[in-house]
Amino acid sequence: MNSQNIEARAQSAQMPISSDAAIASASIVRAGELLEAIRAVNRRVRRAGHSYQEGIPDHQVRALRVIGHEAIRPARLAQRLHVTPRAVTDVVDALVKSGLAQRAADPSDGRAQIISITSQGRDAVIRAHQQRVVAAEDIFSALSEEEQVQLQELLDKVLQRDSDSAASTNLT
Repeated sequence: MNSQNIEARAQSAQMPISSDAAIASASIVRAGELLEAIRAVNRRVRRAGHSYQEGIPDHQVRALRVIGHEAIRPARLAQRLHVTPRAVTDVVDALVKSGLAQRAADPSDGRAQIISITSQGRDAVIRAHQQRVVAAEDIFSALSEEEQVQLQELLDKVLQRDSDSAASTNLT
């Protein structure tokens, strides 16, 4: 039974909520607040990055970051971006049209295409990254150096737990 059900039953019976249920409910609220704070910070950084991306939409910059690491087939790019193959076709078309990416035949399968980044695309990714770093510096300047280090350590701890959980799930 979840904490909302416990709370509703306790209220209808005019019974006090057990301390365990109250703690669980507070924990859920806190987790939701943390999630919203993380999303808000991420939105602020992304918005600040948009201001320098020279009209390149964020989803295209994301695609450029992926193909900047390796030439990739469109289907694999769609998987990496968590979008449909049709959606990635539109993104690739726009990138190629603007000279930020190029298509070529896949050497291992001439029927397939691979997408790679151009030097103009690489420059655009670098400029977008630099702008995001500047935006992040501005956003996190509200924290002291010590608080920034502490936040980084806490986020690393959360991410480590997540990767440990994923690893243990894959082993079973």
